[in-house]
Amino acid sequence: SSGINAEYGGQRRHLGCWRDKPRRAIGGGIRFRGSIAKCEQYARRHRYRVFAIQYGGECFTASNAHQTYRKYGRAGNCKNGKGGGWAQNVYTVGGTGGRGAPKGRRMGRWSSIPGRLTRISRGRAGTWGVNKHGHIFRLINNGRSWRRISGNLVHISVGSQVWGVNRGQYIYKYLGGNRWKRMPGRLVNLDVSDNGHVWGVNRGGNIYRWTGRNWQHIGGRARQVTVGPSGVWVVNRHHNIYYRRGTYGDRNTAGSGWTHVPGKLKWISSGRGVVVGVNSGNNIYYRKGLSAGRPHGSGWAHVPGKLMMIEIWEGQVVGTNPGHAIFKSPVTGVRTPRTTRPSRPSGARRHLGCW
Repeated sequence: SSGINAEYGGQRRHLGCWRDKPRRAIGGGIRFRGSIAKCEQYARRHRYRVFAIQYGGECFTASNAHQTYRKYGRAGNCKNGKGGGWAQNVYTVGGTGGRGAPKGRRMGRWSSIPGRLTRISRGRAGTWGVNKHGHIFRLINNGRSWRRISGNLVHISVGSQVWGVNRGQYIYKYLGGNRWKRMPGRLVNLDVSDNGHVWGVNRGGNIYRWTGRNWQHIGGRARQVTVGPSGVWVVNRHHNIYYRRGTYGDRNTAGSGWTHVPGKLKWISSGRGVVVGVNSGNNIYYRKGLSAGRPHGSGWAHVPGKLMMIEIWEGQVVGTNPGHAIFKSPVTGVRTPRTTRPSRPSGARRHLGCW
């Protein structure tokens, strides 16, 4: 299998062998004796994030197990993944954010999309990607097959428009009908929002914003940039994370300085009320507590799975893993824009415009 589960440790992840004592590291006592799978099922049913197996089959799990299992430090006497005497093998629960996750936010129920890509992007203009040969593809409406688009790119971004950069760092904008327009400047990374705002980074780490006519230089250094409903965020070559003040809500502005956000990521994506990213170990995280009043959020929450890059658009995240396999997951708790249905015509006369 080429999935996240088989190749890269799975949605259930082993967190190591940890000591226990009579005052248990994981509260609630022994739930029952059984298999790893049965204990995981129990934890998932109760929406817990972590469970443990001790002494050959004793199942331990609790709502705060992910915070307490390391209480007594590591142990070295676990056997066959089922713990030992006062030692327990600890695992994450696959396929759920768990009760310990922030209320209302869930992701990590991964399913595969056929194909192999090094970059994937999703926005109002659809889902697009490029493979290791630079070939460009667009996901067709059935969501299971790709249509080849002319051109050659190493990076692509989708919002209200589709932009990309090629191996020569030249910038292109898609015009439709397999036609691309070369844009001014040279970049190695860029991002496009659903409002048509474009930010980019060049080989020297300089940050730029497209004004509609030219590139406006923005102070600071970055390796990757994202622009979206939660504003503009960047990560630099040291994997430090920064939020651009004044950009929350995908506003048409250059912002007014950078706020350092704790944590380390190599890739980041700005969605509606949530920011997602992956670190150097390909572990997946999302930023919790985002709002207009607190646009940089309050902390990071871990998501099961492994990806080398990730993007979020409305209620779905997409990404590729180190083997270039493609995955998607729904994100619950993300408010999507409400579509207002036009009212039915009434008997009254209505002006429909000048045509």
